Amino acid sequence: MKRAQSLLTRFAAIVLGAFSGAMATFIHHAFVPIGLIVALLGSIGGAMLVRSLTSSRVSISLFAIAWTAVIFRAGTYSGEELLIMPNTVGYTLLYLGPILVFAPVFLPEPKTREIKVVELV
Repeated sequence: MKRAQSLLTRFAAIVLGAFSGAMATFIHHAFVPIGLIVALLGSIGGAMLVRSLTSSRVSISLFAIAWTAVIFRAGTYSGEELLIMPNTVGYTLLYLGPILVFAPVFLPEPKTREIKVVELV
């Protein structure tokens, strides 16, 4: 059961990373520079969400790899269309984005406190 839960968690991290990367691709050029800021903050928020829910460096890494794969694929030519343009906004997403998304992988584990439950009888 534990192994199935771990595999499902990692698969969910990959799907969330790909979805977050696709949304960042479409949002980044919406309203310059607000779209880029929203795309980067949303991607960082997704990475921190995966970090807080799983507490696993592997899941965070899979999220970041999926996000980066989608972003770099959107930045290359696919037929006649290019989703991330070669301009300042596009280069910022392509180069600053992976640094920010991979940052939670290297952050130390958050400290947790035990909560004591008092029973009222």
